[in-house]
Amino acid sequence: MNQKCGVSVLADACRRSTLNRTLEKYIKSCREDELDELFGSGGRGRKASGRFPNIAGFCRYYRIGIDDLSELAKQYPEEIDRLYAILEDEALNSGLPPAVLSAYLKKRLGYDKDTPKNDGAEGQMTIRFEHDIFSDGE
Repeated sequence: MNQKCGVSVLADACRRSTLNRTLEKYIKSCREDELDELFGSGGRGRKASGRFPNIAGFCRYYRIGIDDLSELAKQYPEEIDRLYAILEDEALNSGLPPAVLSAYLKKRLGYDKDTPKNDGAEGQMTIRFEHDIFSDGE
């Protein structure tokens, strides 16, 4: 499957309202990979490092880029929004360490967009008084 074919498969799934099924196919493949890792050749008793479903993995599975998915989001915002919600749920329930989970949510799901930017120099605290301290007690 070439890149344009992957985009057309996903666009077709959006048009037909079957993107959830397409996403479930990817999620199932992640779970099968994890089971293979646990119980496959020589893996008995070993804890799986886990292949958790995520946006980059979804794009890799369908051989498209992140930008291609962003373009699909412009055409099919509701469908892609649902896709992000499902992948967010998968990440939250994946058992990832909190630091990795936090980085993933910020980078791929845009959780840091609402965070105000620091006015001061990077790494320095800025203190600002909102009142006149000389007028206190008058």
